[in-house]
Amino acid sequence: MKRGFSLVELLIVLAVIAAIIAVFVPVASNALKKASSVAMATDIRTLSNGLFNRVNIDHDIPDSLSELGRNIDRSSYGLAWRKLAEYYEFVIFSASSVDVAKVSAILPNVRSESPEGDFTFLADGRNSFSSAKVFYHLYMDPLGVSTQIASIYDYEFGSGKTGVDVFESTHGTWNVTDEGIVPTTPLNQNNGESRVLLPGDDTAADYTVEVRVLYEPVEPPNGYAIYVRATGSADSVTGYAFQVDPGYNRDGFNGGFIVRRVDNGSEESPIITAAFSNFGISRDSLPSVQNITITAEGNHFTMTFNGVKVLDFTDNRYSTGRVGLRRWGNDRVVFQNLRVR
Repeated sequence: MKRGFSLVELLIVLAVIAAIIAVFVPVASNALKKASSVAMATDIRTLSNGLFNRVNIDHDIPDSLSELGRNIDRSSYGLAWRKLAEYYEFVIFSASSVDVAKVSAILPNVRSESPEGDFTFLADGRNSFSSAKVFYHLYMDPLGVSTQIASIYDYEFGSGKTGVDVFESTHGTWNVTDEGIVPTTPLNQNNGESRVLLPGDDTAADYTVEVRVLYEPVEPPNGYAIYVRATGSADSVTGYAFQVDPGYNRDGFNGGFIVRRVDNGSEESPIITAAFSNFGISRDSLPSVQNITITAEGNHFTMTFNGVKVLDFTDNRYSTGRVGLRRWGNDRVVFQNLRVR
């Protein structure tokens, strides 16, 4: 005579099955999310590589999405572009449902926020940002030279933005005008201290910052700084501060170029200094237009001032981070044509 399973045995079997399901369903779900994120990152890379080749080789912008990738689902993807002063901004976007954070972990310039402004959309793809969930930003000049991190700011000047909506984090008051990025904290508020962190990628390591500065000193002159490899917030920034400081009068200086480490908003003693007098200038003869270039490559940093190298050093403290700006005192400082590439 065959004996069936008892109720207790059936309950034990069901409990084992439930336990197995509880373990493997989340694993399978995560695996599917990861697979869809990898697939989207692959599609975006295909489109961006096709775009780069088209602009770099033909010095032209394609007319349709199909020119960039034959195996892309054009019902799910679109590509939009606009001219930004000397650069182009391109946005590859998708309406597919994915874990944006997982895609962003693969491609740092992926965002979930829909871009603002007037864009031209390529034919045979999605023709608006409506319903899109993933946006990948990249920037190129007309020759197809791309930036390493999505941080091109000169297009904001004259675009109608007059507030601080282009900034990641601010301390004090700032404004964006047709002239440039302008710190506006008055002298009677924390000695005119203004700090800002610009949008970008905290994992960015090697890049070059280019900025033109309009400078009008107020006696006694103070100065400004450019942060590189900056993390945290503008209130408690951590990174390197490259300072143009006409008020620096230690060690016999009558103003100079200075680099300091900044740790959670606290400035340390200079890593390196160079007197203005070494380059035939002084605090009283600073040019009103100052072109600054700062390069960070590994542990090696350089800074040029109006085409002349003024600082060259190595340091290992901070390896990645964004770009920021600072002004203190009451000097009039306008940051123009700021690019990170």
